[in-house]
Amino acid sequence: MNDVRPSSDTDQKMRVRVWFGDHPIADHVAVAPAAERYAAAMSRRFAGLRVTCVPVPDGPSPVGASR
Repeated sequence: MNDVRPSSDTDQKMRVRVWFGDHPIADHVAVAPAAERYAAAMSRRFAGLRVTCVPVPDGPSPVGASR
């Protein structure tokens, strides 16, 4: 099941990942509205895979994350 959480703050950054088993095959960070659109698109594109959308803690961007 896909874990796409609605946001309450439009300035909050969200991390969207597409998972193949235990391995993330896509990792994208964006503000909440854009992240939710991306998560929905990835859910359609990779219908059989898990897609997660979680808040990113404030601070420096993690290594390898899209900006």
